[in-house]
This record gives sequence, structure tokens and C-alpha cells, in this order.
Amino acid sequence: MRLKHIIIMFFLIIHCSCNSEKNESDSYEIMSVILNHELGSIPDEENGLFWINPDKEYNTVLIYNYTNLGEFDNMILTEFYPQINSSLLKDLNKKIKIDINKIKGYYRYQLIDLCNDKNKKEVIGTVTFSSISYSENYKKAIFFVKYLCGGHCGFGKLFYLKKEQKWLIEKEEEVYVS
Repeated sequence: MRLKHIIIMFFLIIHCSCNSEKNESDSYEIMSVILNHELGSIPDEENGLFWINPDKEYNTVLIYNYTNLGEFDNMILTEFYPQINSSLLKDLNKKIKIDINKIKGYYRYQLIDLCNDKNKKEVIGTVTFSSISYSENYKKAIFFVKYLCGGHCGFGKLFYLKKEQKWLIEKEEEVYVS
């Protein structure tokens, strides 16, 4: 009987750790999809980044190295987005460390950890991700992204994604823009 419990526990641990790894790889794939969608190939002057100095070369974007929804983001999502219930908001607020080296397939700007004090390059802006809330079957996800590019420049967006062979943006909602 004791051996049976040990075997069951072993399979549960293996199953949970596989889901965790799958979830992590999906999370980094989603981050890459969003970065390519928002900061991909559109020239900066057409992307609403009118503040940039054309004499400088902007080749980096800062990434906040933990998932983070701010108090303002939580208030807006709670008040104006009824589909964001308390359980979903709890998922989006989970604190998860982001390893920017695991974000693959995004090449337009170099990704720099916001907490890296050695950064002396010109940056195009700062991106903050929420954690990702997945459906039970991991075929759908909701994700909040905040992009700041100056005092009066930036946006917050909700992304609804679906998994086919790869993650695809199904819908996006602009929560706020500056």
C-alpha cells in the first residue's frame, strides 16, 4: 500500500513539473509574440514614437524583470473590464521572475533587464508584463502589457491569445494610452 502511494506521488510530481515547464515555455513564446506585435517591424516614427531623436540610434528596450501589475492597472481592469473577475486578476498579479534570455524570436531591439544599472545605451522604452492567465486546457491565455516610452508616452493593453501550432493574438484591447 505504501509503495502504491509513493508511485502515485511520483507520477503527480512528474506531471506537475512537465506542466510547469510547458507553461514557462508558453509564457516566453507569448512574450515574444507580443514584443514582435507591438515593437516589431513598424518604423518608430509610424509607431507613435514621435519623441525620438533621429540623430541617436535606439537599439534597446528595458524589460522589468518581474511580472508586475501596478495599482492603477488593477483599478482600471477591475472597474472597466467586467470579464476580469477576481480569480483572473489574481492570476495576472502573480509575481514571476522573468529571464529575458529565454525570450526567443524577438530581434528588433536588444532586451535589457531594467534592474541592470550598467545600461548606458539609448532605450526606446520600458516594457512590463503581467503574469499570464491560461485556460484549463492551455489553449487560451490573457496577458496584460504596459509600455512606457517617456513622461507622456505609453500604453496598457490586454491581449487575448489562442494556441494553435503557435500562440496567436486573437484580440487586443487598449486599456489606456498616453
